[in-house]
Amino acid sequence: MLSRITDEVNECTAFIDIFPFKWMGRLFAPLVNDVYRHYRIIENLVLPEIERRRIAARADPKYTPPVDLLQFMLEFNDKNGDPNSTKDLTSSLMLTAFGAIATNVFIGTHFMYDVAAHPEVRERMYEEQQRIIAKYGTAFSKEALRDMSYMESCLRETLRLNTHAIGTFRKMMTGFTFSNGLSVPAGRLCLVHTRAVNRNDKVYENANEYIPERVADPTNPRAATSVSGYVTFGMGEFGCPGRHFAVGQLKALMAVLIRRYDFTTKSGKRPKDKIQRVTEYLPIDEAVIFTPRA
Repeated sequence: MLSRITDEVNECTAFIDIFPFKWMGRLFAPLVNDVYRHYRIIENLVLPEIERRRIAARADPKYTPPVDLLQFMLEFNDKNGDPNSTKDLTSSLMLTAFGAIATNVFIGTHFMYDVAAHPEVRERMYEEQQRIIAKYGTAFSKEALRDMSYMESCLRETLRLNTHAIGTFRKMMTGFTFSNGLSVPAGRLCLVHTRAVNRNDKVYENANEYIPERVADPTNPRAATSVSGYVTFGMGEFGCPGRHFAVGQLKALMAVLIRRYDFTTKSGKRPKDKIQRVTEYLPIDEAVIFTPRA
């Protein structure tokens, strides 16, 4: 239902960029791509569920609402906004869906290319999966996913090298002075250059190379844990709230591929990324060749 949301939003954005004035592009954009139908789809799904939960809460003082993103946003809206308005809530859910789909597709593609270019990585991953299946069966339980330690280190290395965003903006709420005397006043917008931090050669030896073994020890920080030198998901209380779920999804995806196929690029090497305008990734020409396992 929402599988096309990222493509259509990006297509609509590219169309708007053609016009010298953005308002002109927004005026004609619906004629090319009706992105707003995704908004209507989400609204038609959300409104009845919100009403159902509110009726249940009024009818039963001991009602326990589900623990999910919708409930979190609903309670936040009730406390901080207009509880009768669903515009902000629907927009937030649409933005969350867009971010989740776009980010996982982006990282999943890079993960596949990174693994496809390293036969020794695929072999070790496959051996780990055989151990996981023997211990937990074929289902992807929370325990099974957490026990995929080598898979974790491979994914972490992909996340370190292939950041979706060049940087993260944060607003200084209070002034701060660094040890070198540099002062940043309150209210100033600051940019953390994610890619530069993740590829810092003072933190990582051969920082631009894909080497999962550098973090293969299970005692090392996991893929969803932000530390100095690894800020793909941000840091602190404003770090990505869905990072643990995203990491689980990506590990399950790669586990399915590794169990069923051996795969490699046609050249046997990692193809270079094709990027335009700093952040726009273009399709890579080189295909990935899948060979079913016996």
